[in-house]
Order: sequence, then C-alpha cells, then structure tokens
Amino acid sequence: MLPRMDEIDRLTPPEMLTFAGLARKIIRDDGRFTDAERDALSRVAQRVAEVSPDALLDTGAVTAIGEKQLYERIEKAAELYPNEELLRSASLEVTRPEARAAIHALLFDVATADVINAHEGDLLAWLAEKWDLDEPTELAGEATDAG
Repeated sequence: MLPRMDEIDRLTPPEMLTFAGLARKIIRDDGRFTDAERDALSRVAQRVAEVSPDALLDTGAVTAIGEKQLYERIEKAAELYPNEELLRSASLEVTRPEARAAIHALLFDVATADVINAHEGDLLAWLAEKWDLDEPTELAGEATDAG
C-alpha cells in the first residue's frame, strides 16, 4: 500500500542511505534520468524524512528531507554502494517493516514515473520477496521495457 501524500515516511540515516542507493539504481538503470523520474524524486523528497531512531516514536511534526538533501544522500550512497552486490547487501540490513514498506513504495513511485524496465521490475520484485512485502499489483501487469 502506497503512503498517502500527506504522510511523511520516517527513515533512519542508514535506511535513508539504502533508499538513496536503491533510488539511484532505479533512475540510472536505463541509462537516462528522465523528467518524469526527476519529478517523482521531487515528490519523494517531500514525503520522506531522515530521523534519529528516538524520533521514530515522536508523534510531533516531522519535516521532509527536501530535494537538496535527497540528492546529497544519493551521492553519498553512490560512494558507499558502488556496485549492486553491496547495495543489495545493504538492503538486507533494513529490518523495520515500516521502513521496508516505505522504501519499496517510494521506489515504486519513482520507477512508475515512466515505463518500468525489466531491471527495475526485477529489483522491486527482489526487494518485495526479501522484505516479505506484497508486491504492488500494478507491477505484475505493468508494461515494461526490456532496456
């Protein structure tokens, strides 16, 4: 289930870096960063916050990370996870069910900004399997690009 647009998903710094690395993989997978993907990342930047583990329990207002900080996290994730093997290993360290669901939903939003290619679909399906998530029904029937 996708989070409502008025909700802010809260990720810890390690979860945020994993999300950023996975988002980078999705936007780079087909070799182009489309305007639709850029717009989707902008929306995502307004829906996700990086918080300390203690702040996860805080019911007060949480501020979204914003585009500048999201792109900074994506650059840092590129350094930490220079290949897919390291990125997949890092994703297995995300253990909070709420974080897993949020990350997958946010990635799905970016991937469906344009046509999902086979690599993006495979990554989303792998995450859903490893994280024991229900894969969005749109993914199974989505038109894909073999690229």
